[in-house]
Amino acid sequence: MISALGIALPILVIIVAGKLMVEVSGRDRVVESISGKPEDFPKALQSRFYGYNAAEAKTYWDALRDEGRKAEIRLLQFDLLFPLLYGAALAFSVMTLWSALDIRTSMAWFLVPVIAAVITDWIETAILLQQVKNFDSTGTFDAGQIQVASIATIAKSISIALSALLIISFAVMLLSRDRGPEKTGVRTSSPALH
Repeated sequence: MISALGIALPILVIIVAGKLMVEVSGRDRVVESISGKPEDFPKALQSRFYGYNAAEAKTYWDALRDEGRKAEIRLLQFDLLFPLLYGAALAFSVMTLWSALDIRTSMAWFLVPVIAAVITDWIETAILLQQVKNFDSTGTFDAGQIQVASIATIAKSISIALSALLIISFAVMLLSRDRGPEKTGVRTSSPALH
């Protein structure tokens, strides 16, 4: 039960909160009205786990047009809260599974990727928000800042992946422990021969 909760909670929070942010911001509706097919539209910068460059940011923001950039700004404003939600869910899962496993190493070490994900997400979002606002009003942005945001996006992606890997590892360890030989009736050593 703890293993399932540890894995399911962060997934649920990320999916539900992510969908809610996109819906409330109206970005997908604008994208659909511009392109007709959202899947043919350039991918949002903060969703490009491999990063992006200034030319890709310009292409994306140009494609959004005025109405889309306003929706993107709303989405990025909501996105400043998103790391708190998924960070809390990831931290809860790590702490719950860590406690259930009775691991002797300090929990703080296991929370490092979660904390890194939250911080790098804030850096990414704050920079993108500042730059898209500037682009929306002047048509220009700072390519150096876009590069920093891209690096933060990559670091965020790696940190979330490490957090997920840690949670899955803890869940597997807990399941293995709970289904050990004494629970299944399987004997681990052979009886002594007389």
